[in-house]
Amino acid sequence: MNRLFKLQFLGPFALFAATLCAELAARALQYAPSSELLWFINLRMFGIFQRSYAWLSYFEVSDGFQFFGLALPIFVLACFGLAAKSRLSFTVATHLSAAYAGFLVLSWQVGVPTATQASLGPIAVPSGVGLYVMATILGTCLLSFAITHLLYLRGVREEIGTLVSRPQPLRAAWTALRVYKIRNQLILCLAALFVPYAALTGDWAELKWAALFAALMFAVSVLLRGLDERRGRQDPHSVFSNPSSQV
Repeated sequence: MNRLFKLQFLGPFALFAATLCAELAARALQYAPSSELLWFINLRMFGIFQRSYAWLSYFEVSDGFQFFGLALPIFVLACFGLAAKSRLSFTVATHLSAAYAGFLVLSWQVGVPTATQASLGPIAVPSGVGLYVMATILGTCLLSFAITHLLYLRGVREEIGTLVSRPQPLRAAWTALRVYKIRNQLILCLAALFVPYAALTGDWAELKWAALFAALMFAVSVLLRGLDERRGRQDPHSVFSNPSSQV
């Protein structure tokens, strides 16, 4: 369980490392535009980030947005989940990393030579080391995504097993639901808030129907309370047998 929980960190970390390397390679190419090695790294190894940046450029994003605006926040969220052992943080991080990896794969489909596979139609795939980078990012992110769902399914199964083996929580929940009371102060607060709501929306025509419905519900609740008070004389477990209880 503990190993699986830590394994969720793999996808956001791989995405962060690849994006960081791509960002550093792009920065280095600006200072050494004649370097063949840097051109090879940017175009062949991290070409998927070039394609995704071309897509994001339609939204007029700044340089480095993929790292500072996407990969880095996802990685920080995953680090917080690992340090605080927070399932929610890991869940958000793994889902966002899987979505970003899917976006990288989708962006590669535009303007890339295609390779035809039997019964599948043309599929755009990178070649050489770019294929390994894409496969690593997509594989690790999907693995973390799957582990997150597996841990949640395990947690749900354990909770169901606890409720089935120990019916006391179910009885307590049913008793709390049965004796739950809505305070009159809350009802008056909701009624008071309906007036500014109607003023902001300008829907004054519905105000009279809302007041009529509220009066009808009040009459029904008074009728039911009277019937339960009669039963309370015979049933000591009735909710309204206690004269101090409120509606």
